[in-house]
Amino acid sequence: MAFDHAAGRLNGVYDFADSGLGPLHQDFLYSNLISADLTARIITAYERETGRHIDRDRVDLLTGTHRLWELAMEAHLPAHIDALVEAIALWAGRSR
Repeated sequence: MAFDHAAGRLNGVYDFADSGLGPLHQDFLYSNLISADLTARIITAYERETGRHIDRDRVDLLTGTHRLWELAMEAHLPAHIDALVEAIALWAGRSR
């Protein structure tokens, strides 16, 4: 639980039910689903703070793989297909 002892208030509850261990680069793909620019800024800050290098091409590839997985999982829902295909096309258009 995220408890603020000074204020005597519960601020939130952590839920690790779907957590797992994976490659560090995978952590950056979720912000990449929202904004490539945001992800670039997050990676730059992370690298500056930790001294670790993040391979941006790998993050981009993992993002595309995730988009394809989303399409495969949602293929039975026709209402979602167009948006998912568009997201994959946008990713493929900006990838090298």
